[in-house]
Amino acid sequence: MPEGNADIIRLNGAEKHFGAVRALGGVDFHVGSGECVGLVGHNGAGKSTLMHMVA
Repeated sequence: MPEGNADIIRLNGAEKHFGAVRALGGVDFHVGSGECVGLVGHNGAGKSTLMHMVA
């Protein structure tokens, strides 16, 4: 990350459970000011769950 580019989104060790099922575990996600990022992965990998946690 360039110097002076503060994170506008930062998740460290994020976890999400649906009852006894762990949907996400130990996720680190950082987006700096002015960055454009994409989130890719297989079906059921937790992309939408992660974005719902951020929203």
